[in-house]
Amino acid sequence: MDRPADPTDGAATAAMRAAEAHLLELLAGGQRLADVLAAICHVVEERLPGCHCSVVLVDERGGRLAHGAAPTLAPALIAAVDGQPVDGECGPCGLAAQAMAQVIVSDLAMDHRWIRDGWRPTALAAGVRAVWSTPIAATTGRALGAFAIYFPAPMTPGPDHQALIARFTHIAGIAIARAHNEAALRQSELFFAEAQRLSATGSFRWCVETAAITWSDEAYRIYGLDPAVPVTFALVHSRIHPDEAAWFADLLARAARDGDALEFEHRLRMPDQSIKHLHVVARPTRDAQGRLEYIGAVQDVTERRRAADALDRLRTELARMNRVTTLGTLTASIAHEVNQPLAGIITNAGALLRMLDDDTRDLGGALQAAQRTIRDARR
Repeated sequence: MDRPADPTDGAATAAMRAAEAHLLELLAGGQRLADVLAAICHVVEERLPGCHCSVVLVDERGGRLAHGAAPTLAPALIAAVDGQPVDGECGPCGLAAQAMAQVIVSDLAMDHRWIRDGWRPTALAAGVRAVWSTPIAATTGRALGAFAIYFPAPMTPGPDHQALIARFTHIAGIAIARAHNEAALRQSELFFAEAQRLSATGSFRWCVETAAITWSDEAYRIYGLDPAVPVTFALVHSRIHPDEAAWFADLLARAARDGDALEFEHRLRMPDQSIKHLHVVARPTRDAQGRLEYIGAVQDVTERRRAADALDRLRTELARMNRVTTLGTLTASIAHEVNQPLAGIITNAGALLRMLDDDTRDLGGALQAAQRTIRDARR
């Protein structure tokens, strides 16, 4: 088996730097992780003719191995590791990831590990006699995966081999960590976008000096504008309700002058003439150049405002009905109180007439009836 070129050789050093530069260009260009890892394998295989390389990954939960890249490795060896638990029973890569230590198998025929799970017979059947597996570590110390080199003859690594392994394991670690970070960022952005959509809240950034405005997708949706269209103050003002246009312009002018925190509500008039009510909160800050800018959120509170207006109307109607009910009760009470003396007046007047018409002319009784009539009239 050939040894890697002497790093003191100028041509070899230039070739190594060129290979590293190419790999870093792939990273900077946003190439898929599988493509970057496959390119790493190809570079090492070119440096060590006859060997086969692979990169296995540890899933985010740290529980299982996953195929990363192995452009020339026998498919049976890939299948023997892919999806297996991270432990010492699933071959050198599992052991390296579990122990976070390099695993060197100089002669597999003389090594009796990994018999129970079948990895060793599979490797021997594929013509493998030596395996060097090195853990790929994150900056936090946890395992990101393992980088393995397979040889068809017994082989022990020398210092040059270890330098080669360390160099490209490091690049693989950078690629894997970057892929994890990008995946986490995409997931965070998805969560953030969904939270904004569910709460009807958009975010914005306004640099006062440059008048540059940046909106989130939900802010575009709230204003009913195409996300492909750059945001300008003219575009914003085209949505402001005409009755509030002057007030809104004055508010922004005072914010740019004073740099005070903002919290207000205002209305939009949409192209279909519908009205939206927005609640805006913004806090002043300074960018890296010391320029005043506002970071804020805008929430569509139209439905909340409609519900509040409906509640106010209901309260008004209930108050009116209460007044009507109270007036009816008062009227009935007054009618009851008035009816009693009126009935007494009528009764007493009738008695008075009978007493005056009677031949006996009961003047005493008539006088009492007249007095009762006066009493009830006064009531």
